[in-house]
Amino acid sequence: MSYTESLNVFSPDGRLIQVEYAHHASDQGSLIIAKTSIDSILLCIEKKSTSKNVLETSKLFKVCDDVYFSYSGLAADAQIIFTKLVLFYHNYKISTDTYPDISALAMELGNIKFKYTIQGGKRPFGARSILMGFEEGPKIFIVEPDGNYGEYKQAALGYKNDKVEFIDKNVTNQQITVLEDEKLLSLNLEEQVFKDLTIVGRAMNESIKIDYRNIESFIIYQSNIYKVHEDSLKEIIEKN
Repeated sequence: MSYTESLNVFSPDGRLIQVEYAHHASDQGSLIIAKTSIDSILLCIEKKSTSKNVLETSKLFKVCDDVYFSYSGLAADAQIIFTKLVLFYHNYKISTDTYPDISALAMELGNIKFKYTIQGGKRPFGARSILMGFEEGPKIFIVEPDGNYGEYKQAALGYKNDKVEFIDKNVTNQQITVLEDEKLLSLNLEEQVFKDLTIVGRAMNESIKIDYRNIESFIIYQSNIYKVHEDSLKEIIEKN
C-alpha cells in the first residue's frame, strides 16, 4: 500500500498524507469565529446553503449544561465525533459520580480523533472541532483532525480561517464594555464579530456581503445560552 493510501506510512518527505487530507477537508466548512469575554463566549457561525430549498440546521450542539460543540468540515464525521463525546460524558458520570470538565472533554476528543489516525480500516475524521464551556471562566478548545488540541481566547475555523488569524495578530481588539442589559450586551459583542468579518473580506480582496440570514450568532453564559435574534442582527448590519 502506498503512502498516499496508508494511515501509518510516511511519505518520503515525512508527511502522513491521509491526515493532511483530513485537515484539508476540515478547512472547507463554514467560517466560525469564537471569542471569550469576562463571563461569556461569543460565537458566530456562517450559514452555507447550496439551495434555497434546503433548510439548514444549526451547527451548535450541547454536550452538557455548560459545554457546547461545533465544527467545520464533514457533517457526518462531526456527528460521529459528537456522539462518542456525549457517550464518554455519561460513562464518566456513571463510573466516577462526577462530571468531566471541559479540559477532560477536550483531551478525550483528541484521543478519539487520534485513534482514527492509527487504526486499520479507518480514516482520520475530516472535521475540526471547537468546544466551548466554563472552567474557572470561559474557555475555548480547538481539536484538530489528528487529535492535537489547544486552548484559545479567540479562534477561527473553517473556510479562510487563516485570514482571520493573520488579521487578529495585527489588529488590536477594542475593549468590550459590559452592560447590564443582556440585549445591549449581545449587540455590543455582535458588533465586534461583524467588524472582524468585514476586515476578513477586505484582506481577501473580495466583496463580502454580510446578510443577517446567513449568520447564526450566540452568546454563551455558564448557566444559559442566548441566541441573537435576526432582527437584532439586521439592526447591527444596517447600522454598520
